[in-house]
Amino acid sequence: MADKLKVYLFKSRTIDLYIEVLAYILEENDAQNLIISGYDCGKIVKKLRGDSDYEYSYILNRKNKDLLIQRINEKGNSISSDVELLNWIKENFYNNQSFSAFKSFVEREGIEGKFSVW
Repeated sequence: MADKLKVYLFKSRTIDLYIEVLAYILEENDAQNLIISGYDCGKIVKKLRGDSDYEYSYILNRKNKDLLIQRINEKGNSISSDVELLNWIKENFYNNQSFSAFKSFVEREGIEGKFSVW
């Protein structure tokens, strides 16, 4: 079983909508990928998407995760571990736009990630 370090970037529950976004490091076969994943469900999701739940993720492989750390450190930070990276992401992207804001940041930095929806 893979180990997971994780932080919540956003979590909200109303009568018609539940949203959860997390950032985590998936340590599997030395991969240590950074994953931002989201899950939305409820009546509003069904109305907008035709199904009651919606899952999405943005994955940076280890090489691109390390490049992200390098770019963040070039901006005056000193991240040297996955825990510090997750804490930095939480400090900078903890809001209801966390997923799209993080994805946009990574893309502006010229770092390749993989976006998936299901």
